Amino acid sequence: MKFQIVHESSGRMRIHCAQKRMRLEQADLLEAYLQQTGGVRQAVVHERTCCAVIHYQCAREELLQRISRFAYDAEGVAELAPLHSSRALNRTYEEKLVGRIAFKAVRSLFFPAPLRIAYTLWKSIPYLFRGVRCLLRGKLRVELLDGLSIGISMVRRDFATAGSVMFLLELGELLEEWTHKKSVDDLARCMSLNIDRVWLKTPSGEVLVPLNQVKTGDRIAVRMGGLIPLDSTIEEGEVMVNQASLTGESIPVRKAKIRSGEQGFQPGGHAGALYACREWAGVSADPERHARPLGADGGFLLRTEARDAPGGPLRHARGQHLSCDGQGGKVSGGGRQGGYDRV
Repeated sequence: MKFQIVHESSGRMRIHCAQKRMRLEQADLLEAYLQQTGGVRQAVVHERTCCAVIHYQCAREELLQRISRFAYDAEGVAELAPLHSSRALNRTYEEKLVGRIAFKAVRSLFFPAPLRIAYTLWKSIPYLFRGVRCLLRGKLRVELLDGLSIGISMVRRDFATAGSVMFLLELGELLEEWTHKKSVDDLARCMSLNIDRVWLKTPSGEVLVPLNQVKTGDRIAVRMGGLIPLDSTIEEGEVMVNQASLTGESIPVRKAKIRSGEQGFQPGGHAGALYACREWAGVSADPERHARPLGADGGFLLRTEARDAPGGPLRHARGQHLSCDGQGGKVSGGGRQGGYDRV
């Protein structure tokens, strides 16, 4: 990748990428690449300016060589893309916020008074409706107070105040929605299972592959003490699953294929750290997550399977709100990271 050093100080460097426009996906890839580069303490990529700020503690020449070797289509780079990125969410709400403030300035400076009054009357309808509904129900809520403040201002023909109140309420609602979605996204990232690679069962043996390469119908192997990364159902054999983090049960729960069908897993279950079957067990995963097999070495097999529709996309369990319906149903949860068999 071609770049230019814009500013540099001890242990800090700001570079500008030689490209006219940087997509959100490219910014995520570059940031992930820089963060996993040895000697880099922190890296932040700004897609709007095509710049990256890097805090490093390695040799300067070594860092420059690693950056120059970066390419968006290079082998292995696509695997660095985070499953949860808040960059698109932040961009969306930043544009909404700036757009509403700019429109407010345009209305105040260029709209004639009659048009501003008509716009204020039209925008006040939802607030007045919600206020009247609260009043009819005999409930004293914020919607009633908002409606009173806007209605009284318009009765007094103070349309500027009514417009300002509605503008501030809109900004507050937008910021509240942004904060809520950002909090949910951060929580999902914190509860992530952080499983990047799984053992794929093939006719020639087990192959370690990236998680995003698992497709519907694939079989995945899980070792004893490992995490179940996706929703799954047992095909054959049995395994004891530790569901303590999901249901509070202190004793592992037996899971096996039964006559009425296949018992299911959802990610986050801990594969029998204390108890494990001595045969291979096959498991089917639901549409959005997957799992793996248990053999003589204390592992079990899972087969990925779409939940909503045939061929549906797999969904990783990172950040999902999970539940458990007991011994005979699906096991789900955020899961603990300890004991996962990594390579």
